[in-house]
Amino acid sequence: NGELPNSIYTLLNLYSINLSGNSITGQINLFFCNIIDNWASEGVSLNYSYLYDNNFCPPYPECISPYVGIQDTTNCSP
Repeated sequence: NGELPNSIYTLLNLYSINLSGNSITGQINLFFCNIIDNWASEGVSLNYSYLYDNNFCPPYPECISPYVGIQDTTNCSP
């Protein structure tokens, strides 16, 4: 649980991650798009199951919004 550490956004050679079901809070940083771009260049597809069932708050970066899945946003600021 808690927020994603900023260091995760520097892991450009990361080709697989499953953050589902971890009660992660906060917002998804725009730099996550860099990771997704790397995955796409390697033919790795992302689906919402990697991010669902957390507490990520909107707005979501455009690159990730189709994959956010179910999030509990009750504690997010309006």
